[in-house]
Amino acid sequence: MKIAILFETQTSGGGSFSHSINTCINLVKYNKKKHQYIVYTNFKKNYDQLNKLKIPCVYFKYNLIDKVLLKISIISFIRFFLNFFGISLSIEKALLKDKVNFIYYPVISESIFFIKKIDFFLSFLDTEHFKYNIFPEISLNEFNKRENLYLYCLKKALL
Repeated sequence: MKIAILFETQTSGGGSFSHSINTCINLVKYNKKKHQYIVYTNFKKNYDQLNKLKIPCVYFKYNLIDKVLLKISIISFIRFFLNFFGISLSIEKALLKDKVNFIYYPVISESIFFIKKIDFFLSFLDTEHFKYNIFPEISLNEFNKRENLYLYCLKKALL
């Protein structure tokens, strides 16, 4: 089975980056006999680091249309409209072309709104925003964005 790990966290991401890189290392190291893993990342630094660690990886770039879609996808009405017309991101097309069976998200990202033809599973991290609003990165807008993203992906995830 071919499993893509969608690694969309920057090196400055703190705990989410640490979790993502360690997950990539451990999945490839301990499960390579059972499944074929390949990491897809949209950050050059991640790609370089993964290559140094001898982890199979692909570097991709979101095009301008992808970036706009990712930005507006948090709005459910827009997402409904995009889904109705079957609009997808270039990454899903690339994953389908590479015959990927499953996608694993070590950290949830907005690209999950556009994954329709490939089953995915994920790690659900960073639930402290439910209890505490003391972190500077958790503004009301960010809180609502995370809520929308988490509620959507938990309903759609395979695991």
